[in-house]
Amino acid sequence: TAGNLYLTDSFQATIWRIPSGGGQPQIWFQDSRLDTPFGANGLRLSPDGTKIYFAVTADGVGPFGNFLGGKIYTLPLVNSPSAADLQTFYQYNGEAPDGIAFGKSGNLYVALAAPFNSGVSILAPTGVEAARLTNPVGSPVFPYDSPANIAFGKDGSILLTNHAFAT
Repeated sequence: TAGNLYLTDSFQATIWRIPSGGGQPQIWFQDSRLDTPFGANGLRLSPDGTKIYFAVTADGVGPFGNFLGGKIYTLPLVNSPSAADLQTFYQYNGEAPDGIAFGKSGNLYVALAAPFNSGVSILAPTGVEAARLTNPVGSPVFPYDSPANIAFGKDGSILLTNHAFAT
């Protein structure tokens, strides 16, 4: 990574690169597939340091405000990735991936931010969903109320921030 900072820009279908030590942001990657109402979000470097993973929260909003399936994408960590380098790691159906974080296991933990369909999706390194954390039956917004971001505490516990759209 050469100490660079990478930043998703949901409104410009862009991932920016800021050089080590600061300086002028540069467009690292742009693509029309990121140009959605809820574009590029949550970005993480793969555990082996060779790829960037990021979420596109939704390809759009359908009838009754339901999300039209977001995606987790990957790009190789190279100087100038091309459109052909953009790969879908996982496609959601009606869920809205937002913040992401890798666990010590190598699994990718994905905050699912769609109101009343919230939780945490756990993706194995192979790109399949290994597990999902959801709200208990009868509790549509507790404890997951449209989580926005995800991280891990020193003890391995999951830390989430909620958008709290519903409440």
